[in-house]
Amino acid sequence: MVDLHVRPIAFDGIVFKQSDERIRADCHQPFAGLANGCPNYGTTYGCPPHAPDLAAFKSALAGYATFYLIYAEAELSGDAVQDKAKYASIQMHVDAFIDFMQDSIPGIFIIHGYGCHYCKRVSEGRCTCPDEPCRHPDKRTYSLSVALDIVATMNAAGIPMELDPAKGSRVYRRIGFVASKEDIDFNRLIKEFEE
Repeated sequence: MVDLHVRPIAFDGIVFKQSDERIRADCHQPFAGLANGCPNYGTTYGCPPHAPDLAAFKSALAGYATFYLIYAEAELSGDAVQDKAKYASIQMHVDAFIDFMQDSIPGIFIIHGYGCHYCKRVSEGRCTCPDEPCRHPDKRTYSLSVALDIVATMNAAGIPMELDPAKGSRVYRRIGFVASKEDIDFNRLIKEFEE
């Protein structure tokens, strides 16, 4: 069983990245065997360079009333195969819960994972980006890398986070961020999701 954690935060507790240039540079950083950076760059409206710029993100989020960090975590064991399976489990659980929220609560703003995959999730095929307009702009989700400094935001919320295992990180986390116009009853929502 994967435990979901929810931490409400204030708008001024959101730490944004320094600049649009920094965001795009981060997208091109090599990681996990991907020499050219994230393969989602330029492939969805939820990723740079097609996602809104930093100023537009700040402006959009300022129109919401409540903000939440949603995450699951697993302790690293030191065994690569076991750790990969643990991460896959928490990733699947958090992503499924975010999808459930998207289907259950109209008008929420979601940042999680890696770009927008709504069309694929609802069996409409790949994202229309960049050749045609977005099919579902009201359902679009955004990559965590687009605007938030998620490590600084988690730390500011009192959730110690470090991405570099060499610096003593012993915990994997899968994280989502949700903004809403109204309070969300997460006790009820998680219970419905897990039934």
